[in-house]
Amino acid sequence: MSALDDHLKKHRQKIINREENTFREMLSAYQEIENELADSYDDLQQKIKDAQAKGEEISPSWFYREKRLKRLLAQVTEQISRFGSKAAKIIKREQRAAIDIAISQAAETYNLLVETDDDAPGFVSMNPRTVETAVGMMGDGSPILEYFQQQLAPMVAERIKSEVIKAAAIGTDFNKIAKRLQETGDITKHRALSVARTEVNRVRRETTRMVYEENNDIIEGWEWVASKSLRTCPLCLAMDGKQFKLDEPFPQHINCRCTMISVIIGLPRRKRTIGKEWFESQTDETKSKILGKETFAAYNDHGLTLDDFVAFKNDKRFGKSVTRKPLAKILADKGIDPNGKTPKQPAQPKQPKAEKTKPAKIAIPEFKNVKDAQKWIEAKYPNIQFDFSQTKLETIVPTIKEFVRLSEAFPEVNNRLQYFGTYRDKTKKFHTKNGYKFRGEIAHASVDGKRIGLNPNIYNKPEAMQKALTRAKDSNFLVSDKIESPFTHEFGHQVEHWLQSVQNHSLTDIQSNSDKFAFKQVLDKFYNVFHKDLTYKSPENYKDWKVRNDALIKDVSRYGVSKKAELWAESFSAITHRPESKRAQLLERFLNEIKTIKLNPAPKEFRNASEAERKKAEKDLANILKKFDFLDEFN
Repeated sequence: MSALDDHLKKHRQKIINREENTFREMLSAYQEIENELADSYDDLQQKIKDAQAKGEEISPSWFYREKRLKRLLAQVTEQISRFGSKAAKIIKREQRAAIDIAISQAAETYNLLVETDDDAPGFVSMNPRTVETAVGMMGDGSPILEYFQQQLAPMVAERIKSEVIKAAAIGTDFNKIAKRLQETGDITKHRALSVARTEVNRVRRETTRMVYEENNDIIEGWEWVASKSLRTCPLCLAMDGKQFKLDEPFPQHINCRCTMISVIIGLPRRKRTIGKEWFESQTDETKSKILGKETFAAYNDHGLTLDDFVAFKNDKRFGKSVTRKPLAKILADKGIDPNGKTPKQPAQPKQPKAEKTKPAKIAIPEFKNVKDAQKWIEAKYPNIQFDFSQTKLETIVPTIKEFVRLSEAFPEVNNRLQYFGTYRDKTKKFHTKNGYKFRGEIAHASVDGKRIGLNPNIYNKPEAMQKALTRAKDSNFLVSDKIESPFTHEFGHQVEHWLQSVQNHSLTDIQSNSDKFAFKQVLDKFYNVFHKDLTYKSPENYKDWKVRNDALIKDVSRYGVSKKAELWAESFSAITHRPESKRAQLLERFLNEIKTIKLNPAPKEFRNASEAERKKAEKDLANILKKFDFLDEFN
């Protein structure tokens, strides 16, 4: 066992030990609820016996008439909600402990990975209390508490109601039904333990990702790490070893115990056995136990891979998660009949092409004050939190108009955005104690695509802001002096962040193992062309570099040559505010072509494709790449 494997094993055992203690505490809390529920069931049984002794018929109408069932269900709902409050407090405490463990483990793993590199840069840790709000800690009104109160309690009550009414309708002995009522109530216990494990591990992993993101000058991503055993599910074995961007959260599943390690810039990947390799080395008996007999048979007969079982779903409460694709769906996607026959696909009649219609332009009303402006935009874009505290109409109205225009042009960016404002409103999720923290900047965009911030010290002084932008434009430091131009620039950053988040997608329905058809190929090619004038490698090429650099400053701005990302954002701003710029024209043409391409987030394996599918994929790819011939011309 390698030092890395040994370290991860010890870390996993620490998590398991703490989890077992948590479960014992939650089961103890549930015991009180369970006893109260048992008393309620006993009371109901006694009432039934008394009624039967009087000669009354115990039917569904008897329950409704006597209001016995209504009172029982109210008790069940109240008790489960009370247990939810206790469980939430326990989970919150364990989440706080998970943050401390994650911060420590992230640093330890990093040091282990770079121990052979004498020039390894330093690792910056994070304050645990700073992390708590950002990772979605438990609290009143949290998704978990809402889950107990609004979903779990009503669901259990409905099942109990169903069992009682069914028993009454068919005349079942209520001595026998009591056990089934108890089992129905136990759903609460099992769900609570699953939620505890899942949510504590979610916070631990999100903390780890945030620590890595804080060190983005030395860490470029994270890698999925799963344990390898009979208890490990096929999804985790398939995901083990896959690498992700720093702004991509861990797409966990219920009861997932997997962890993550950093992908360090400039260091080769540490060799270790990943899940798919481990699975292939196992006996058929072991594989069958992991997949199940029927699924393992199909796995062998049809050449399936573990990746075929992986699918993703999004939950409004708990975010993106990985889920197991049903075998029938896998076979159907591959055109395979369960009996081994490949069905012929019926010819589809050609549909007439629908005429493309441009979306209606959104009319923006006149606003009396900033509150009216915020109220209007909140109604238009309910997926985003807005906070225009300490801004003025003269600065926020042009910014809103630009936001609406760009959001309609790039809905994918708008869908990723969660917050837009000054961080001043304490009721908002992204509020910070000291408000906007980038004091010297007009605005900023977060690399995860979730936030665009406005500096209230600038947006509340229209005249001073306009003078500052005019000076910046006159000195060619910025592309434009329009009030809305800083937002255009930041939105440009979010367009690039969106493209980065999908760069491993495929341009065709089939993707080869060599990533021949990956969208990344096109994106990298564009970056190489677009940023080429920023290269300055040695004093010998200084003169040549300065000529190109000065030309780039003239074409875009001085701020645009400070960093590659700023060149992109300034060029994006120039599309609107200085359209004669060559860089703006190139970027606009590139983005327009990108919008016409369908990106496939989960392409099939190229090696499993038929010859006809391969040829079609290659033809589709050739047609798509023709769209980007202009990059060669520019180069």
